[in-house]
Amino acid sequence: MPVFDLTRRQFGGMFAGAAAGGGKPKVACILNVYFPNSHADVFIGRLLEGYRLNGKSYSPRVETVSFFVHQFPVNDMAREQAAEYGVKICPSVAEALRIGGSKIAVDGVAVIGEHGDYPRTRRGNFMYPRKRWFDEVTAVMEADRKIVPLFNDKYLAYEWTDAMAMYKRVRDWKIPFACGSSLPLTWRRPALEFPRGIAFDEVLAVSTRDMEEKG
Repeated sequence: MPVFDLTRRQFGGMFAGAAAGGGKPKVACILNVYFPNSHADVFIGRLLEGYRLNGKSYSPRVETVSFFVHQFPVNDMAREQAAEYGVKICPSVAEALRIGGSKIAVDGVAVIGEHGDYPRTRRGNFMYPRKRWFDEVTAVMEADRKIVPLFNDKYLAYEWTDAMAMYKRVRDWKIPFACGSSLPLTWRRPALEFPRGIAFDEVLAVSTRDMEEKG
């Protein structure tokens, strides 16, 4: 089965299988930066604290055990959250996956490579080091001869050649892989409402700002 054809249920099932030995699946989070209302806050807050949806509360079904954090601004949340929830902050990606041991000790990895102080390309794209984190994560998988599910927040890389190299490695190594944005919704103007289950042939999104910074 091609890895990009995995359904959400199948992807989640791989975590369940990995944790069949007992306890919640363990997750390592690789972050550019973690501050209030950042992608890391939106994403990891749910891993640590759970969430509410349609009037119901849901507890985390995974255990976040380690962070690698690249930058610590003055409004950093990583240290405080790590201390409160017993998460280990590691000095490298490899150590976050191995939790200080000699082999991968987590059942999955989330790379939140959004935000932070990074330069732009000539086209205006932020040079977020998602490809670098991907390379470091997969280098550990190769060295330890163990593949674990990998989530990549937002797009793959700011250069097409890097994105294609990531895609090829995921395909060739059959890495269970998912990517997407933490933005769950946006405004509709005018505020149109559609019947549940309706199918669209085309959707147009219009931005008045830098598309790099949308969602």
